[in-house]
Amino acid sequence: QVSTQSTGSTIICCLALVVGEYHELLIARCIFKSLASLSFVTYGFASSTSVFLRLGLVFGLVGDLFLIPDNSPNYFLLGLGSFLIGHLCYTIEFTKARRIASTAAVVGVAVLLFFLALCTALWLLPSVEAKEAEMKIPVLAYGLVISFMVFTAVTAEDRALNRLPKLGAVLFALSDLMVAREVFVQPSFINKAIGLPLYFLGQLLIASSSSVHKKSD
Repeated sequence: QVSTQSTGSTIICCLALVVGEYHELLIARCIFKSLASLSFVTYGFASSTSVFLRLGLVFGLVGDLFLIPDNSPNYFLLGLGSFLIGHLCYTIEFTKARRIASTAAVVGVAVLLFFLALCTALWLLPSVEAKEAEMKIPVLAYGLVISFMVFTAVTAEDRALNRLPKLGAVLFALSDLMVAREVFVQPSFINKAIGLPLYFLGQLLIASSSSVHKKSD
């Protein structure tokens, strides 16, 4: 029941947040972003006892709070650092699962993610260099960490990790592209209209990874 309520609360608050962003209401961002984030943390704590999963969700909440202020490089950097730590926690959680049996599939996923990360870097880094050159290294580090997090999620064996957290990791990464576009490339409501639902749904799906089991000896 707690999980159902938390899921519903996250979705409703996310929708209210998108409406608030459309009308550029800071108070709506403060209230509904905080509540939506608290809701997915509550869902994760209710559905899993994993320390690293819980830590990842909490750092996601902290990162969301840091990103509430607009046009604040210092808070953005703190938010970036919080999410980076959260991704490291998720990565540890996902590595508890066995890898998929096919070596070719693992290599294929790695090559695909490398190609996508390279394309993203070629698209994003010129804008970062032009707007906030000092953010280049933090952005690169964050990109590497989230790429590896997605890799560990996608290549986990289905019997140990259900497919929902895999999708959640991918959605989280896609939502970060919208954040990057908003901050460094082209500010627009469409970034938030797409990115916020992707992010909160991704967090909910990752929070459902209570089916992760430790590797057998």
